[in-house]
Amino acid sequence: MKRMILTAFLMAPMLACAQNAVPDIIKRFSEQQNITDVKAVDAPGGVKSWVGQYQDMGVNLFFDARRPTCDFRLPI
Repeated sequence: MKRMILTAFLMAPMLACAQNAVPDIIKRFSEQQNITDVKAVDAPGGVKSWVGQYQDMGVNLFFDARRPTCDFRLPI
């Protein structure tokens, strides 16, 4: 029992990192556009979304699995 609890405790950080991992398409797109500090956020409607920084401005990156493209929007 102790061993199982210890294993679960040691694996928790790895599972948390796996959930917050940035997909390759978002990584590549952000590198091409010089977007830095990309982090996952919750978006309405269940859309996957990430925020980043582009030329000292916050930007949103949206990804729809049905259409494998990346949409880049600056806040207005």
